[in-house]
Amino acid sequence: ILCDFTNNARFCNSDTLKPNRQLLFHPVQPLIASIVNACANIDTLINEELTDKDSKTACEEVLKQVRRNQISLNITPDYKYFILMAGIFNPKRTMVNHWEKFAPCFTNLVSADGDDGLKRVFQAIIIFYTQITLHVEAGSYLLQDFYDSEFFSGDFFVNWHSSKNYGLDKHSCMFDRKANKEMKTILEPFVTYVQ
Repeated sequence: ILCDFTNNARFCNSDTLKPNRQLLFHPVQPLIASIVNACANIDTLINEELTDKDSKTACEEVLKQVRRNQISLNITPDYKYFILMAGIFNPKRTMVNHWEKFAPCFTNLVSADGDDGLKRVFQAIIIFYTQITLHVEAGSYLLQDFYDSEFFSGDFFVNWHSSKNYGLDKHSCMFDRKANKEMKTILEPFVTYVQ
């Protein structure tokens, strides 16, 4: 379920939610396999231990697991957002239907990372919808929820859409110019609505 962000290559197979064969010989394959495993650990934790837990308890446990993954894999904080997103949300637990329960996880990370936090969430959303789920259109419904709940402001969307790299961290491992451009095209009606 992971793409190689460093080369902006698309190595995802959304049907099986496993890396394609192309990854087997890719130089960053061990890191990718570890991140895929970290996402699977989050999914397993939620399915086996947190299904009946309230939002606060579920988010505390998920965040502990994400932090353990970051330390054990020795990865940058950027990856936490993606691991969290890809671990929590999948075809059985969609972001549109389950965002409310798991939003505190992302809010917690954003508050800890300051200005970079919102950028990292948005970059993880772009990667998730353009390279993982391949259902970019569904992202516009979710972003409407983000806007309505004031997770992202209308100015954030308008500024992101009208400038080249606003709202994104181009030094991040999750920065993907092609995916960003694709998302801008898809979300143009939404941004027009927000204006």
